[in-house]
Amino acid sequence: MTLQEKIAKAQAQFAEIQPTVVNVEVGGELTVLTIRPIVGGEWQDIIATHPPRVGADGDETVGYNTDAVAVDYPVEAVTVDGETPSSEDWREMLSVLSAPNRTNIATILYKLNHLDPAIRLVEAGKAFKG
Repeated sequence: MTLQEKIAKAQAQFAEIQPTVVNVEVGGELTVLTIRPIVGGEWQDIIATHPPRVGADGDETVGYNTDAVAVDYPVEAVTVDGETPSSEDWREMLSVLSAPNRTNIATILYKLNHLDPAIRLVEAGKAFKG
């Protein structure tokens, strides 16, 4: 397979990744978020600009400020109750979420953009070895 064929295959596979659904509570109401991964370079740019907060265990574990990354996550990759929010609405909603809700979102972002690709890398290595 040529490099161009691999790139096309990767783009097609990325487009087929199903979003992850996470329920949060906003104003006492269940709110359904769907979150899709973003391309690796975009993810790397976001996490690079948000260093971990000193003393924030979760930040120190993953190496970036989980709250700031969620705020700057592209709204094009998110729906709130089936609709794409504006950047302002996304930020405002995140600002009123409780800690458990914020942690859930941070966990999903890490899973979609770091853990799942790492698992695919391991699986590709196993397939290569045969």
